[in-house]
Amino acid sequence: MFEFGKGVAKDYQQAVRWYRLAASQGQVLAQHNLGVHHYKGNCVAQDFSEAITWFRKASAQGNAASQTYLGAMYLEGRGINVDYSEAARLFRLASEQGHADAQTSLGLLYSNGQGVPKNSSKALKWLQLAAAQGFARAEHNLGAIHFNGTGVPCDYAKAAEWYRRAAAQGHTEAKFNLALMYGSGHGVEPNHEKAFDLFSSLANRGDARAQVQLGMMFYVGQGCEQDLTTAAHYFALATEQGQPDAQRNLGVMFSKGEGVEQDVVEAERLFRLAIAQGNKDAQLNLNALLG
Repeated sequence: MFEFGKGVAKDYQQAVRWYRLAASQGQVLAQHNLGVHHYKGNCVAQDFSEAITWFRKASAQGNAASQTYLGAMYLEGRGINVDYSEAARLFRLASEQGHADAQTSLGLLYSNGQGVPKNSSKALKWLQLAAAQGFARAEHNLGAIHFNGTGVPCDYAKAAEWYRRAAAQGHTEAKFNLALMYGSGHGVEPNHEKAFDLFSSLANRGDARAQVQLGMMFYVGQGCEQDLTTAAHYFALATEQGQPDAQRNLGVMFSKGEGVEQDVVEAERLFRLAIAQGNKDAQLNLNALLG
């Protein structure tokens, strides 16, 4: 009631107090919710050790959500040593209860051979079960599996379809990968306008990779009218996030005075930033600039 403001004013501190009282009496949902509050730091200090304590108690009572949280903590080493085998055990317990997030994580462990023997068939099985529930992370990973041919024949059309399903739910990686496919024509008819729309939606939410792609589209006029000033704007946004391709591209624009006032000093600075991150094209650009 207090957490969601049902019949009372929303009050997370009161919610945590009542969860703690109920959790101490063995109420499994309260144990899980208390674990989540400590995991996220909602109205209590973030404390992974405390979160683990409550997730373990709820997991022992068969709570699939807690098993999934705890499995992820073992997988990522949050508040506990990394243990892929224990992560797989917990994900399996939750997966057998139909928990889509756990099914996805278990599928990826089978795909990577972490904590379980590598097994492409089992990876597909669990990912497909999660995707059948409309779980976007599973849909995206099925797209990647079919795109890369990991344990299945490479199939760009299937990859595009899975990416499309995940992208429709707002999955960032799926949107980005689908945009690349629309740009290249892999598995879909080339459609630069659709690529532009997908990159725009990501770039305007701060995705540096999409900002680089969108900058290039404005630079050459692909899927949009050519606009060098706007191209420079998106390269600058990505440069602020330390993206080396953006640093190099913006350096080129400063060196030529394209979309910005020519400034060879700024161009040199940007090229050196990109070079420091291993961008080889920037080294060639710097060599040409310095003669």
